[in-house]
Amino acid sequence: MIDFLTCIAVDHDPAYTVLAALACVIGAAVTVGVNARATATRGYRHALWVFLAGLVGGATVWTTHFVAMLGYRTDLIDGYDPALTALSLGLAVAGSAAGVHAAIGRWSHAPALGGLIAGLGAGAMHYVGASAMRISGTVEWSGTGIALSLVFGASLFCASVLRARGGTASSRLQAALLMAGGILSLHFMGMGSMAVSPGVAVADAASSIPNGVLAGFILAMSGTLAAMAAATFMIDYDSERTAKSHFRYLALHDELTGLPNRACVRARVEELAADPVARGRQIAGVLFDLDRFKEVNDVHGHAAGDHVLRSVAERISAAMVEGEFVGRFGGDEFVAIKVPVSGRAEAARFAEKIRRLVAEPVQWRDSALTVGASVGLVVYPEDGLSPAVLLQRADVAMYAAKQAGRNNVTTFQPDMEETARTRSELTMDLRHAVFNRELSLAYQQQNDTVTEEVVGFEALLRWSHPKHGNVSPAVFIPIAEEDGLIGSIGEWVLREACREAASWRKPMRIAVNVAPSQLSSMELPSLVHSILLETGLKASRLELEVTETGIVADQQLALHVIRQLKALGVRIAMDDYGTGYSSLSMLQRFPFDKIKIDREFTSAIGTTPEAEAIILATVALGRALGRPVLAEGVETAAQLAFLRKAGCREVQGFLFGMPTGKAGAARIAGIRRPVSRLRVADAALIPALQSVA
Repeated sequence: MIDFLTCIAVDHDPAYTVLAALACVIGAAVTVGVNARATATRGYRHALWVFLAGLVGGATVWTTHFVAMLGYRTDLIDGYDPALTALSLGLAVAGSAAGVHAAIGRWSHAPALGGLIAGLGAGAMHYVGASAMRISGTVEWSGTGIALSLVFGASLFCASVLRARGGTASSRLQAALLMAGGILSLHFMGMGSMAVSPGVAVADAASSIPNGVLAGFILAMSGTLAAMAAATFMIDYDSERTAKSHFRYLALHDELTGLPNRACVRARVEELAADPVARGRQIAGVLFDLDRFKEVNDVHGHAAGDHVLRSVAERISAAMVEGEFVGRFGGDEFVAIKVPVSGRAEAARFAEKIRRLVAEPVQWRDSALTVGASVGLVVYPEDGLSPAVLLQRADVAMYAAKQAGRNNVTTFQPDMEETARTRSELTMDLRHAVFNRELSLAYQQQNDTVTEEVVGFEALLRWSHPKHGNVSPAVFIPIAEEDGLIGSIGEWVLREACREAASWRKPMRIAVNVAPSQLSSMELPSLVHSILLETGLKASRLELEVTETGIVADQQLALHVIRQLKALGVRIAMDDYGTGYSSLSMLQRFPFDKIKIDREFTSAIGTTPEAEAIILATVALGRALGRPVLAEGVETAAQLAFLRKAGCREVQGFLFGMPTGKAGAARIAGIRRPVSRLRVADAALIPALQSVA
């Protein structure tokens, strides 16, 4: 220890000692930063950072040694051997790079091993560099001093690598100081173990590197490497920070509209709820989605739908003032927040402002697209204290707005939760209704307007719930469509209706509704074909009713599917005509066998001249196209008389009886003996199907 302190205080010029220490600390700090980048990267970038870490770390060790050597007080040094000086630099760089690479291995002791390698590399550099001195005299070394310098220096290098794993700015600073301590202690302890005695000059001064040249080279090389490493580190750090900022933005914002996304909105609501200042104020929360948005997508394409979403988002964002913001939850669902509000009245005005903004037309090419908004409104803290509860209740209120006719604002009420729970319960129970034999079919007769004889039946789905009793189709059919159950339920309905109709003695038609999702499936024709073969029902007796909504979603696909069904011999009816798009080109393009007038117009007979005019026009259109027309919802003799006079050939409604079960339908249609489920004649349907496919 005395030799170590004497070496620093007596054997070295203080100015050079301070300069060496300063260069060592700065170089160590840069090296630790570069090492961190090498640890955080993989692949070729990792290799590049390891190489740069080796250069900077090795240069730091080498520079510290030779700057301190320039201040070594002796007149016996004539210069430095070029080969050994260069070798010492190579050992320092190689040891530093090998240490960095080893320190980031998966082995639990990898950091300690990396520090040991780097420390021993620094030791090798020191003693090779010291042997590069060309001295006019003799040099004696203390083995104990060399061993202590290596142990002490390597230990500090290990501690430096382990501390750098903390990842904080403080831990990196401590790691840099430990590394600098390892380099300086190794040098001065090593120099303290060396004794120089005057003697005969043995060095070839002519081939030695003079001190001045060495000093210039040290300054140029170390400065360049340090500047290069620092610049590279800062560029990479800035790039990473920019990338992280961009990724953070993407994680918290919707890509299409640029609005805050669900995660960002939740965080904002939680922040407001936790804010002591905001906690004493009321906050309005609005959850809304776009009415008729699906129609925009179906008719004009997804590009138009995206344009509507962007336009609505920009319009609402531009109208937000201080304390208001809007975000997109996904799909066509948005949320808006206003803080503070003075009460429910101000909250309702905010919600109405949102509804009006959404309702403004959006220009798309040559069309003005109009959507509405079903808006659910909640107020904090009256309607809930946590963000999760508030958003859930806003969703309940939004669903109530849809049920109330859409394009309106509905404020949350406590009884809505019971309705929502019942609906959720029905959704779960509907999944098991078929297996529990809770579903059944009722048959609504269809009559000839002249003879009033029964010409067919429409199969109507019924659900007898063990707890809630008879559930209206208006309630459970939308649930089945939204929950993806309509396909399996529709298949069951089709099979049951065909099986029952096949047992009738009279060859009456059976009409079955086809959901839009069923019509959009290429599997529908093969399903219908297999059910006809299974039940033995003649294809011409099956009439599938499709709606305009099911067709406009993908007209080309719908036309292809309908043509395949027609090739089987199945009849196709256009259901609810007059309530949707009612396109004349659709009647021209699609091979319908029948047009069904919606009950909305039938019920208006005698009270609404416009409805009567629509019925007369539809009947005349059907006659011109050679397609029979059936009117739904006939309940009075006056309605029947009007339709008969108009030339409508068939009607359906309560006037001729309520929907009946299969026993009642069997009494009307008669019962025949069961026939073979698979008739040879049905095999002819297969080539017909393939010819259209």
